[in-house]
Amino acid sequence: MFLLAEAKVDRIIQNRKRFFLSGLMIFLIPFLLPKPWGISCSAPFTSFMLMGFGIYGFAFRSWRSDPGLWMLAVLITLANSACLMFYEYEQYRSLFMAEPGQPPRPLNWNGLKFVLDSTLALLIYSRVVKFAATVSIKNWKITKELKRK
Repeated sequence: MFLLAEAKVDRIIQNRKRFFLSGLMIFLIPFLLPKPWGISCSAPFTSFMLMGFGIYGFAFRSWRSDPGLWMLAVLITLANSACLMFYEYEQYRSLFMAEPGQPPRPLNWNGLKFVLDSTLALLIYSRVVKFAATVSIKNWKITKELKRK
């Protein structure tokens, strides 16, 4: 099923600091390594998705008791999706799309790094969307029950 079990949601919320700090460390690796190595190992999309997963965990700690959090989950997920698609497309366009009349660009290390980073980031983001959907639907049901009382 698409939705996560409540135990899995709680486990993600418990690991929120790990997700955030892991993303932060992946983001900071290029700054800590010497010049030629630092630039070649950056993974910005993966690091932002991990940090975002941690932020989701921080934001939805009280998803069972705080009515109305479902709206925040939907809003953040839609905004994050739009930003991710825009930046992924811009990066893809700058690496792979040739200007009209120019020969196609060959696949080089930057292109391969982008493909790997984007794939890993999208795999992480699929978990983020499942988490947000679970929180949204279950919190919406809680909010609806509280309005009936």
